[in-house]
Parts: sequence; C-alpha cells; structure tokens
Amino acid sequence: MDNLIKTYSETIDWDWRLVAALIYQESRFLPDVVSRVGAYGLMQVMPETGRNFGIDITSSPENNIRAGIKFIGWLHKIFDPLITDKNERTKFILASYNAGPGHVLDAMKLAEKNGMDPRNGMEM
Repeated sequence: MDNLIKTYSETIDWDWRLVAALIYQESRFLPDVVSRVGAYGLMQVMPETGRNFGIDITSSPENNIRAGIKFIGWLHKIFDPLITDKNERTKFILASYNAGPGHVLDAMKLAEKNGMDPRNGMEM
C-alpha cells in the first residue's frame, strides 16, 4: 500500500506521509470500513464523489485512494487561486476534505464579514 500512496501523492505534489496520515485518520487503514454517513474505504470517499470522478470506490483499495486523490486535486483547483501560501492552502484543503468545500468557503466569507483575513483567520 505504501507504493500506492507514494505514487498517487506525487500526482498532487503532496508528501506521501501526509496522505498516509490522512488515510490513517479517516480509516485506520481499514480498506472496507463504512462511516455512518456512507463514506467508504481507506480515504472515506463518498460514493457520489467516486462516481463524479468515474471511479468505483468499492472495487479496490487503489481505486479508493485514486478517488480520494482526485478529490484533493479538485479541491486544489478551488483553493489554489484563493490562498497563495502552500502550507495554509493545505490546511484549507484538508478541512474541505473533511467538512466539504462549501462549509469552508462559507467560513471564509464569515471571517471576512467579521473583519478577519479569510485566508488565515487573523485580523485584517
């Protein structure tokens, strides 16, 4: 499994250890685990997300990792233009992976409305 994580991590330019930590947090490396909301597998990908990328997330651990990585790549397209600092952007992507990008974008708008920098939560 390490080789799969390393290979797919390279496609999004992430350290493979960060992706491995994400997988551990999501599934404890259990390939068939299902969450109470229906997220499946190593990367706890929602079935609809897998379908959006044309991937059957239940067919193999590799496909589950592939779908999770494609989702992260899609999140990059949202946050790359918004947050220039790579480390800060990674935090926003990880939050979006967990809570969904809509919630994170809403939180950014709320921060800005309250006089804070939506890219790092500090006062403007």
